[in-house]
Amino acid sequence: MQTAHAIGVATGFDPIPEPRLREIEFGGVEGLAFDEVAVSHPDLHAEWLRSPTTVRFPGGECFADLRARALAAASELIDRHDAQTVAVVSHAGAIRALLAAWLSIPDAEIFRIDQRYASVNVVDWIDGTPVVRLLNGPPASPVRV
Repeated sequence: MQTAHAIGVATGFDPIPEPRLREIEFGGVEGLAFDEVAVSHPDLHAEWLRSPTTVRFPGGECFADLRARALAAASELIDRHDAQTVAVVSHAGAIRALLAAWLSIPDAEIFRIDQRYASVNVVDWIDGTPVVRLLNGPPASPVRV
């Protein structure tokens, strides 16, 4: 929301929170570093390494949950803002899920999409078909948060 707010200040628009575009819900391991999960939940950590898109976090989500909610939110935005430009600020997991779905990339291959921090992706919709124009581009101008 800090990044969205900074963009809003620069553009004159107020950000509208969309909870379905948040990062995956890590449940019982939320806030733990990857190495901390290895120590506190070794079986979960091993499964996460082995199959990152099918692991379900205790009390949280799996990738399919993230993908479903992110796609539902994006579909509503696309329908509501037909032929308009919309800026969406989110996390790498949700962004990867959307890009993978739009590019027909299987879930197991999502980490082939390098999603950098504070980067810009541009997706145009042409006759209902997503066209990825830019991936990991720099912001148009510096955004201070």
